[in-house]
Amino acid sequence: MIPNGVDLKVFSPEGPKFPLKTKKSFKFLFVGGSIHRKGIDIVLAAYAAAFSSRDNVVLVIKDQSGNTYGNTGITERLMKMRSDRGDLPEIEYICEPLPEPQIAALYRSCNVLVHPYRGEGYGLPIAEAMACGLPVIVTQGGAADDFVTPEVGHLIPATTKPARVQPFMAAAPGFWLLEPDTQSVATAMRSTFENTDHTLAMGRKAHDHALKTLGWHKAIELASDRIKILSEIRPIRFRARATAFVFDTTTGSNDGIAEILTSYVAEFKAEEPVSLCFVVSIADLQKATDETTNQIAAILTQLNISEFPEIRVISTARDIGEISKHSTIQWIESAPGSVMGLDGIMSHRLGASRLRYKRALEGSHAPI
Repeated sequence: MIPNGVDLKVFSPEGPKFPLKTKKSFKFLFVGGSIHRKGIDIVLAAYAAAFSSRDNVVLVIKDQSGNTYGNTGITERLMKMRSDRGDLPEIEYICEPLPEPQIAALYRSCNVLVHPYRGEGYGLPIAEAMACGLPVIVTQGGAADDFVTPEVGHLIPATTKPARVQPFMAAAPGFWLLEPDTQSVATAMRSTFENTDHTLAMGRKAHDHALKTLGWHKAIELASDRIKILSEIRPIRFRARATAFVFDTTTGSNDGIAEILTSYVAEFKAEEPVSLCFVVSIADLQKATDETTNQIAAILTQLNISEFPEIRVISTARDIGEISKHSTIQWIESAPGSVMGLDGIMSHRLGASRLRYKRALEGSHAPI
């Protein structure tokens, strides 16, 4: 992995602090868009469960400014929380854009960063907060695992759930997100508040770790090493199989599976370099895998086909690595004739075959 880098001259424990309005002494901080994927709802629920207005704490929310995420409803949510609960612990909301030096000052003005994300590409605010000397409370099992350890932060246990990301739809079916445990977040927040000496020590370790691994110097070093390695490797221009077609059975109907499979085995010969992969639900792996496998076998039997190109059932979205040997991966939509992207002659062939199948079926009105 070639990580993002943090400007360690800007993001450091030394420097001015941001002038917050609160008079509370212990400050939790959330930095990022107030959307489902970033876990803002988990932060609010955990904070409200762990503290009351009698505690000397405040949650500072630095929201994403501008229209990147649209109207997330965070202000209405905060208003409702305040009206529903009279002893709600203090929350300070910041939405105006801040330049990097002021963001660094905001980190320095707080004690702990709370970021129980459901999905992250890297988690730059986590790295920036660590560089400023803050311990972090983050989700375990995601992007931050690359640079957050138990010595510098609290790793929150999470389960994996199938999902689609709003307002940005996933690039392909079979997407999954982490679901952090809200009670564990509340426990971690309470622990950092009650054990200030330990929290300070974790923050110092986080800063030391950032100096060694999170600066641009480290990103440059890793990139340079990788380029050197790649320059000495003969490129693989052709792979064993050219195209993998991938269909998410959790969003398509049974008729969709039959149409795709029938079109696939009619269009491609057994020796052709293609593979058809069905992604099944991760909610009940064994049941979903068995049902899909049995359905494929029944369709092939009905078609009286004994030789056919490769067909796979992929148990989870994470197992997509199994098809990495293909030079092209094409996601199939349930709409007749559709292959997302239509990249290359193989995809055009499958798309055309599906359209022929649909027209033939409409003309005969005969079941498969």
